Amino acid sequence: MPQSLSQTRPVATVVTIQYLRAVAAALIVFQHAMGIPGFVNYTVHFGTVGVDLFFVISGFIMWTTTRDKHRSPAAFWLARIVRVVPLYWLFTAAYVAAALIAPESFYNLKLDAFHIVKSFLFIPAEHPNLGLIAPIFTLGWTLNYEMFFYLVFGLCLLVPLLYVRFIVLAAI
Repeated sequence: MPQSLSQTRPVATVVTIQYLRAVAAALIVFQHAMGIPGFVNYTVHFGTVGVDLFFVISGFIMWTTTRDKHRSPAAFWLARIVRVVPLYWLFTAAYVAAALIAPESFYNLKLDAFHIVKSFLFIPAEHPNLGLIAPIFTLGWTLNYEMFFYLVFGLCLLVPLLYVRFIVLAAI
């Protein structure tokens, strides 16, 4: 093995995080399945806890992957953008294209150019059809929160002392 590779520390995988991801995904699938006609409709929407669990997992992963490294906010943001943005943009573009090509396939469709641009930039805006704050491709609503978290977390990387960074993040 080359000298440069032998001195790199292997990335540790926390197996229980993978189990928690599976639980979170199952909760979200269950929550969405409750909207299927004929499926038992519970009054308590405990499946939405899956989204909260994903946010906690994301925070844990961000903390553990940056705590021992001196990473600049720009490097952190670039890594997050490369990981998240291309797939989200692909699905958003496909949704908008489908809406333009076959608008009759969409219920109560109104496309707004400013809303579409804000959706691509992860800027929360009122959805022209739904009247709530959501991107044009509504499944991306969690990414608005995630990208804001990445922005704040990246700024916290400017805090040099680990325990102070933890206090700042906990306060936020």
